[in-house]
Amino acid sequence: KGYIDAAHTNLSEIGFVGVTGYNPEIDRLFRIVASAWEEFCGLPLRVKMQYHFPATGGQVGYTPNGIEQSGGRDFVERREHFMIDMPLPERHPLREMYGSMFYLKNPPVKEVPELVPAGEQLLLCLEDLSLLHFEAMAEANGLPRGWWSSRIAYGISKLRIHNYPKLPEGTTFI
Repeated sequence: KGYIDAAHTNLSEIGFVGVTGYNPEIDRLFRIVASAWEEFCGLPLRVKMQYHFPATGGQVGYTPNGIEQSGGRDFVERREHFMIDMPLPERHPLREMYGSMFYLKNPPVKEVPELVPAGEQLLLCLEDLSLLHFEAMAEANGLPRGWWSSRIAYGISKLRIHNYPKLPEGTTFI
């Protein structure tokens, strides 16, 4: 209740809100995911490619450097990433409603076993935090509690972890 009151005041009077120290579990999980991701990035490409699933369009698992083109531009992104989907039970109604391209099953990474479970837990904690934000925004805008949060719970959220590799020696930009 205190968080929602403070967020309501900030949103009403200032227009934005910053959150720190909300949940120490978020900080703990973030550190685990960051460390596991760094370990994953150090694996040989042939190992990382076991977790690349082109049929999903990069929506789950690993996408190597030099593949993704953002916004239809003529250049490819110079980054690799790992996408972790919202963990829902196999027979959850949302999973059934949205079909096979949403709420995908996250691949366990045997070389770095904590990456996906910690990422899933972080995503769930961030989901809880976002629902609190939406509660505060509804109230700040004179809407009843639950106006937005009831519509977005278990939204199609994903955790996307990036690594931007060092540029090759002599690389220049235009």
